[in-house]
Amino acid sequence: MIKKDNIKLIHNKFVYNGENLEPIIKKQIPPQQINGRIVKLLEILKAKDVDLYKIYIDSTEKAFKSYDSSCKIITWISEALTGFTGVYKYLDCDCNNILFLLYAVNFRTISYMKIVGKEESYHDSASPIWNMFYDKNLMHTDFTISKAEYHSLFKYKKLKDVTTYCDKLLNDCNNRKTQIYLAFSMLGVFCRFVSCFNKVCG
Repeated sequence: MIKKDNIKLIHNKFVYNGENLEPIIKKQIPPQQINGRIVKLLEILKAKDVDLYKIYIDSTEKAFKSYDSSCKIITWISEALTGFTGVYKYLDCDCNNILFLLYAVNFRTISYMKIVGKEESYHDSASPIWNMFYDKNLMHTDFTISKAEYHSLFKYKKLKDVTTYCDKLLNDCNNRKTQIYLAFSMLGVFCRFVSCFNKVCG
């Protein structure tokens, strides 16, 4: 049983059929009842490609100052995805979806430190680690957006500005794989924002 204090988010979806309200769909993080599969992003990555998993872990350990923060966000995302069965196929069929999500969490974390005026020197030392990770593992995927355009996604302070820029990238792109990788990147950026919000307001 989940204690009330452990609930991170409750979402109620209201769907109308004409003027009639359909049954309210309620989701919470962590889920109320977990039937079947539990999403653990790093375990899925390790099972799909142990070499990529090791490369990712090695990168996070080198960028040690953002390690704990990023790990907490990734755990939170794993909990958030549990119960959304439609997402599982994307995680299983292409581990690059996981890599783009993990990369977005980590790169947004170090970028945000610089944006808010903290740890600028750390950003300058950690960004080459993640740039190398991108060049070796994400550059040669079916991602059709340039590295410079993609990394502009992480420079905005406000979520609204990030969303506007991401929408522009999505609208300008006809490549399905790229759109999916962007969607997973945006999930990582959004969860980074939620984490910062919870620290301020929690």
